[in-house]
Amino acid sequence: MNIKKMDRKAYNELIEKPKCIVTGLSLTWDQYKAFGRYSSSWVRNLYSKLKDVEKARAVIKDWVFCPATNSHYPDVEGWSRSTGGGRVPSDVRAEFYKQTFQATQICTFPGCQNTVPFENLNLHTCCVQHYNQGNRIRRGDYPLEDLKYKCALDEMKFLRTEDVAAHLRSTHDFSDEQMEKYFRTYILKPEDNQGFCKWCHEPTALNNFSQGYFDFCHNTSCNVSWHNAHTDRLEKCSKAMKRIGARGDAFHRQPGYWLKRGFSQAETEEILEQLTNDHRNDVSTLMKRHGLSKVEAEAKRKEITRKWITKVHHGLIYTPESQKFFWALWREIKPYISVDDVVFATFNRGKVDQKFNREQLVETQRSFFKLDFYIASLAFVIEFDEPGHSGRREKDLRRDNEIRAAFQNRVTIHRLLAKLWRKNPEGTVNQYAFLIRQALARANRRSSQSETDFKRELQANQLRIRES
Repeated sequence: MNIKKMDRKAYNELIEKPKCIVTGLSLTWDQYKAFGRYSSSWVRNLYSKLKDVEKARAVIKDWVFCPATNSHYPDVEGWSRSTGGGRVPSDVRAEFYKQTFQATQICTFPGCQNTVPFENLNLHTCCVQHYNQGNRIRRGDYPLEDLKYKCALDEMKFLRTEDVAAHLRSTHDFSDEQMEKYFRTYILKPEDNQGFCKWCHEPTALNNFSQGYFDFCHNTSCNVSWHNAHTDRLEKCSKAMKRIGARGDAFHRQPGYWLKRGFSQAETEEILEQLTNDHRNDVSTLMKRHGLSKVEAEAKRKEITRKWITKVHHGLIYTPESQKFFWALWREIKPYISVDDVVFATFNRGKVDQKFNREQLVETQRSFFKLDFYIASLAFVIEFDEPGHSGRREKDLRRDNEIRAAFQNRVTIHRLLAKLWRKNPEGTVNQYAFLIRQALARANRRSSQSETDFKRELQANQLRIRES
């Protein structure tokens, strides 16, 4: 009888099953198929090293036997690697670990004497906070002496009060009421807000352990009333606005944005004036200001948009992140897409050009628009939507419908959310490259079909001529 050729059912029906050469245990079908005449790879490797059954048995006496796998393991790490990955049910592993190993597994964080629970076995710490803090200490982010905050329940030390709060939530399963009671007992200082509104003195909610109670209650008028009662409010607001203005290079409605891009002071002032006027020239305002009908106001608004959108400076309002994506996409598709077909802001026949915006300009029945990314031969459009687009989906939908009408429904428009690009840059590029390849394949099929129809029509005409 050849045991090696048996299936599981036939093997299990054997009265005398093969036994491990070293331990003498009867082998299961899985053990026999995986390790031959050994109960595990650990036993096999030990025997290969010692070359003596008796010596191997003497060593294995100090090992741990796991009934779930019918084998011995030298330590908790060996047992964990051999039983993980779904080979043994998690609840069975957790119970065996608790009974066999947990009492001897001490948290590796300096000074902590807590045992390591099963769920943190791979971390070698009693909790996630100690794992993260241990890594930061080893990196040199801060010394051990900076851990000044201690949990009153188990004496664990932490760097910040919010780390204590996270520990109470995850380890001690505290409710909101218990969290507030702990905060008032161990963290709240006499000089801190004691949980009352600064204006009406009604109770306020607990914000977090580091910031304490909210200064004001749920009534928003208390916030406004209290701040209006302070004479330095205007001065504080003025200072805040000046700080924002100093960072103007981050906002296209601030002078620094345009000065940084090489525009003169006079040009910058003209641009900012146009930006301001642009929002004062909507259709309803034009109707009231000039006494125009809706059709006349829409035509005037369209002309204003044309003049504005064709200005050189307007084209420079785009996000560097969108250009990073488009350039990555171009590198992926350039083997099969002509350099003359691709249009986006900084693309100048395969070279980077940030002096002008080269986005495709489209005239619709109502207005003018620029396309973020456009492949002319395929009528393929990609719009790169930043987070601000989440509140203007209806407006974007109307815009897309106008563009489709301008192309007589022969254009494909894709909208890419910026957060998807940030989450998986390579995968997003590959996805859109695949969509472009599909569009190219469809265009090639249509071209081949048109050529075939032309040849058939030509042959039919020639046949009619011969017959006549």
